[in-house]
Amino acid sequence: MLSTAKKMQNHLASSPTEISHLNLLMGNAIKSLAENGLITDRKKPQSIESPESIRAKQVSEIMEQINVPKRYRNAEISMFVGVTGEKPDWSRKGFCLRGVTGCGKSTLAAALLRDRLMRDKSLKVSSVDWISVVSYVERIKSAAHPQSKERGYDILRSYRKKRLLVIDDLGKQRDHDWDKSTMISLLWQAYDESQDLIITTQKTLSDVDCWDDALASRIGTLMDIPLEQIDHRHEKRK
Repeated sequence: MLSTAKKMQNHLASSPTEISHLNLLMGNAIKSLAENGLITDRKKPQSIESPESIRAKQVSEIMEQINVPKRYRNAEISMFVGVTGEKPDWSRKGFCLRGVTGCGKSTLAAALLRDRLMRDKSLKVSSVDWISVVSYVERIKSAAHPQSKERGYDILRSYRKKRLLVIDDLGKQRDHDWDKSTMISLLWQAYDESQDLIITTQKTLSDVDCWDDALASRIGTLMDIPLEQIDHRHEKRK
């Protein structure tokens, strides 16, 4: 645009007075266009996002898509360095986070998930999932209805190819054999497929042993992290 204006200027003006007058007019016109963002005198340098910043956005999107509860999505492992260290150890294929209601189990689970996703860029939304035990059991139960478009077996199989599962609130399901067997099937499948696990629970291994002793033995291979027996939500309300 500037070069075109110069050509017009040289074509229309011949005397120094005319050129000076046109320069003033063109200068004012260009200034007005620039102020309104229609042209710029120079290219503005574009900021370049770091790979870590790009991955952080991807991780946030993944956590939203797999329905990590909103209150936990921004949890960072730095909040739990005293519990997990700066780099959590996955050599035992996962973690069992135990403690009372409100002690931070789900927050730590989300922090572990975020940290793993940040470190392992091969993990995508199809590779991981967050399972709320109560919602999962209700979904399986609804699938048993004759008019349901889902089938319990298909729901179970849909988690088979995941590389990492978060199972939040194991033991929160009703104390019925059917509810227990629903969760036992999911956990056995996870172990058979060698999936990494993050389990949160108020239960002890002795409690799980009453459901299935072999399953309790396998959960016992995960890194056990007992949290403070303090309901932090209750403490905040005081």
